[in-house]
Amino acid sequence: MNTGKERILVVDDNTISRIALSETLRVNGFDVDECDCGTGCREYLRRHHPDLILLDVNLPDANGMDLCREFKADERLSAVFIGLISASQITPDDQADGLNLGADAYITRPVPAYELIARVKALLRIQKAEQALRDANEELEHKVAARTADLAAANHALQEEIQERRIAENAQKRLALRLGALHALDQAILQSTSTRQISEASLDCLHELSPAESLQVWRLDSETNRIECLAHRGAPKITIESRPIDEKLRTIFEHLAQAPRLEIPNETHPFVTGSERIWETLHLFPLKAREALLGAIVVARDHVAEDDELAGGGEEIAGTLSIALSQSQLFDEVTIGRSRMRELSRRMLQVQEEERRYLSRELHDEIGQNLTGIKSLLESGIRETGATEKLNKALAIVNELMSQVRRLSIDLRPQMLDDLGLTKALSWQFGRLREQAGLDVDFQHNNPEARLPADFEIALFRIAQEALTNVIRHSGSLKATVRLWIETDRCRLQIHDTGNGFDARSRLGEFRTAGLTGMIERAELLGGELLIESGDGNGTCLTVDLPLT
Repeated sequence: MNTGKERILVVDDNTISRIALSETLRVNGFDVDECDCGTGCREYLRRHHPDLILLDVNLPDANGMDLCREFKADERLSAVFIGLISASQITPDDQADGLNLGADAYITRPVPAYELIARVKALLRIQKAEQALRDANEELEHKVAARTADLAAANHALQEEIQERRIAENAQKRLALRLGALHALDQAILQSTSTRQISEASLDCLHELSPAESLQVWRLDSETNRIECLAHRGAPKITIESRPIDEKLRTIFEHLAQAPRLEIPNETHPFVTGSERIWETLHLFPLKAREALLGAIVVARDHVAEDDELAGGGEEIAGTLSIALSQSQLFDEVTIGRSRMRELSRRMLQVQEEERRYLSRELHDEIGQNLTGIKSLLESGIRETGATEKLNKALAIVNELMSQVRRLSIDLRPQMLDDLGLTKALSWQFGRLREQAGLDVDFQHNNPEARLPADFEIALFRIAQEALTNVIRHSGSLKATVRLWIETDRCRLQIHDTGNGFDARSRLGEFRTAGLTGMIERAELLGGELLIESGDGNGTCLTVDLPLT
């Protein structure tokens, strides 16, 4: 039964986790179905089409990422949003892998219920907006095709009848002019980048069909109870482009919502404040999309034209402009949704780094101190009782454990990065790589004392760390050059090696470069970019460019 609620499929083999997640979603108003394995999920999707799938990465009979790629490749299911969930595979590389395979979100456990519901709602909003945008695009394309066909048919008919009926010639010319102007408007809409450009093109088209002393396009914002002038031509001059809706305008909009057009004789301009000029006729054409009033085209005249094309042309132009404005609004909503998702990803990385810092301090301050105390007790026991084989073995184990805890603490979050800054932390990291792997790094920098915002420093440090790890693993070279430029408004980090190189474009296309995509994502989340220059046998050069303003 269709209840009107969004339907969510929860796929998780852990019964407790699945029930808890499903109940949380049901409490918040969603219809929820459950599966505990990949086979059950496939069987469900043969018969149903949910709005969203929350898919556990680790299932007893399938890998969630493989299922995600399979469903996204299925034409019937490609539009279904999929959110991968995992409590174990939560590293940035794991999440990048899942997103590269087509997942629309990657949720790491544990996740608070309010955050889970917020992310689910955000995904469903984006899905609806994208679907509406696709519908609007399809409707606009159909309209362009239909009008183009009308124009071709009209021109063909005109050529056939031009020799036979002189009287019909003028009518055909007017029709060709109207369709030609509308076709030009369609093309202008496809090439325009803003609602104002589209509105200006609409007024140009309308004035070409039926000249008038004053034309404007007004957009209605029902939430703020205001109107905004998107374009104007002729008198009066619009000095204030936005104004609140008064009772007179509210009455006009109520009539426009029920009629294809509205004519008001011998009246001042109702949309322009302070205007005392009396117009012979005001023509208003509503802008509507999905039964919602978006605004109006206003044509003011001091004359009545013969053979007027205003009525039919105005309605056609208003219809086309309505679709374009609706499409632009939907595009803005999708853009805002994606921007919010990008900010959420950035915040997620910040939270992960905070967790790394916390764990590093706990390892160093708590576990490290306890191990130091145990070591002191063992050394004291050996001095007091004489060296014994078992005590010496225990002391050796404690020493090894202390070394492992120290290395783990450093790998999680080097304290030097917080205390001394990026340049010194990188120098220290390069020394570690020289000792551990024999990698010789030539480090060049222009401002060793400069400090960057914390999120910039950790992003650049992680990118350098990942890039040099790739040099050690894949390049076949044990030499690299790292350059760091810190300027007033930008910072750039470049890692270059002369090793084997690779075809970056094909690797990225094969979804085999989680490290590269992770680095690219870190740069993009800070408003920058990562450039990859490489080729088989020609080495690799990675350049990170980040704006500081």
